[in-house]
Amino acid sequence: MKFRLFFILIFYTSKYFCQDNINNIIEYSYIHDLKTSVEEDSDFLYFDQDKSIYFEYGKANEKIKFEDINNSNFKTELLTYFFINNNSKDYFFLGYKVPPKKILTTDTIPEIKWTINPTKKKKILGYDCLFATTIFRGRSWNAWFTKEIPVSYGPWKLYGLPGLILEAEDSSTAYSFIVKKIKLNTQAILNKTFLDYIEEKKKNLISFEEYIKKENIQKRDWFNKMLAELPLGTEMQNPILRENDLEVQFEWEKSPEIF
Repeated sequence: MKFRLFFILIFYTSKYFCQDNINNIIEYSYIHDLKTSVEEDSDFLYFDQDKSIYFEYGKANEKIKFEDINNSNFKTELLTYFFINNNSKDYFFLGYKVPPKKILTTDTIPEIKWTINPTKKKKILGYDCLFATTIFRGRSWNAWFTKEIPVSYGPWKLYGLPGLILEAEDSSTAYSFIVKKIKLNTQAILNKTFLDYIEEKKKNLISFEEYIKKENIQKRDWFNKMLAELPLGTEMQNPILRENDLEVQFEWEKSPEIF
């Protein structure tokens, strides 16, 4: 079962979004290569010059179509994760692993320092793109972005380049985001059911750091139960606690947590 991180910007309200259309929609293919199997889902980015909302919706047998995001059959239980950005670093994060499910937390995203290679270029869906690299919360990322869409957004938590990120992959190739469709100047209106759900979840918050610490306790409990079921005398190295997660290490840690 896949667990993902979910965010929305801390100062936005559903009223604000109801008053403004989101002009542009991007669909990404999110790929998690587990080596033994590959998970692939569709993620969506709505954005204009001063705000964006990014989310994943659906499951294996009930995907949402690019054209039907705002239909009346929108089901909040099929939301996997989301975040909203107005060029600030303060976000909400919706987590699944710590009971009760879907706890909303507050997260501050650190500055992402990119290195741009101006000589490495390619076209993606007709857009001229440049190559950039960074290390973000324990993972090295390679990204392709286009200045032809001059916003600092991208998939997931990746942001801060002088153009929209169209592709991103971590150096281990375990995680990747690949643009599938770009639809500009749509005057789309965000689904009201979605916005009401966000407001409801904002009523109970914990800090992102507190949530991660609770989640790490659960990971250790799982690891210890697995060890207890192994034959007596079996030795195992304690691996990095979150090495298979999108975020391996956090800015409040001196080194990655281990089991």
